[in-house]
Amino acid sequence: MEMNSLVTIIFAAVTLIAFLVTFTYLMGGLHKKETELVRSGARDEEIKKAFEQKKSFVHKFGKAFNIFIESLFSLVLVVLIIGGLYTTYMNNDIQLFDIDVKVVATNSMSEINTRNTYLVENNLTNQFSANDIVFFDKLPAESDLKVYDVVSYYDSTNDRLVVHRIIEIVDNDGANGYILRGDANPTSDNKVLSYSDLRGIYNGEKIENLGIVVKFIQSPFALIAMAVVIYVLFIDDCFQKKLKRLEKERYAEIQSREEMLSQRAQERYEKQLEDQLIKDVRANHYEIVEKNEKFGFRLYDSEGELIVASSFYSDSEVAEQRLRQISEMIDNKQFEIYRGSKGSYQIKFFSANNRLMFVSETFKSMAKTKLVIKELKTLSKEATLLVGTSIDIKEADLISLETNQVEQSIQPDAENAAAV
Repeated sequence: MEMNSLVTIIFAAVTLIAFLVTFTYLMGGLHKKETELVRSGARDEEIKKAFEQKKSFVHKFGKAFNIFIESLFSLVLVVLIIGGLYTTYMNNDIQLFDIDVKVVATNSMSEINTRNTYLVENNLTNQFSANDIVFFDKLPAESDLKVYDVVSYYDSTNDRLVVHRIIEIVDNDGANGYILRGDANPTSDNKVLSYSDLRGIYNGEKIENLGIVVKFIQSPFALIAMAVVIYVLFIDDCFQKKLKRLEKERYAEIQSREEMLSQRAQERYEKQLEDQLIKDVRANHYEIVEKNEKFGFRLYDSEGELIVASSFYSDSEVAEQRLRQISEMIDNKQFEIYRGSKGSYQIKFFSANNRLMFVSETFKSMAKTKLVIKELKTLSKEATLLVGTSIDIKEADLISLETNQVEQSIQPDAENAAAV
């Protein structure tokens, strides 16, 4: 092997290896980035959309079609590589059943040389050119071979397959000898051939110029290029499968999370319905609550919201009497509106001797507070007792005082509250 050829082969091998390593590294980096995006949730919407589309017939058909095309493409590449290697070492000889397929290498049969008058005289027009693909049948019996048949034989001197026409059959040591000449050549081949030297007979069929493709496939560059393509497809397929598995796991997490959120939303909705039901039942009612054998009242407005809760008394009748006194307290101006440090408002009711009797719930605005006062005046007289319900009254919600009445008068706090 010449030094230049060796250097070329080594350079090509190093370049190819460098390309494959670089490509694999880049694909690995891209896969790592995509993996991080999937795990971080940045691809959640795309993953959801993709998995939802998978359920459609169009997507399933498209996926099956893509798999078919990719598999067919890979198979064709493998066949071409194997075929290129095979034909390279078989002198361009492709065997299809009993038919040999050959690529014409020269123009020795491409035209009629003027010296070969027998071609015109016998109307022999089955010529073919370089890069044509020609088809050969199995060589017939020796007795069936005749002058002007186009046959092939192996030229060991030049290490190639030759396709020429028989122009004369002569005696060769008691056997038939065959003299061949290309239609474009002015002279015959320099060897008389025997029957055993012949390979096949041209059947007249050809495909023009397609041999260029075959020669390209047989070239080292094409074989390497196709091998690289197969490697690229294989690496990409490996990374895509890993990514698909990760996306499938992520989709399962998304579904689990959405189911949990949906369940919580349903629970909140049911809680809201329950709360609304309780409010509807409580609207314009009061209830008597018991704690440590003492009794207090809780008064609700027209929307079922608690507005006043009393302290606890010795019996329920006293609690109801205190409820009915609210209207009188309002008429006698025995209440004050306080504004807390956080901007909320509260109504405090006092007895005739200025002792604290009740404290309302807090309200966000003065307007709301004044509306509550008007509603309290009516509810104090007209609210009905809430009985026979299964509403669970939480003790923590009750406003409890330790004694029946506050012994001291509570004055407004100059720092945290201001009387309005």
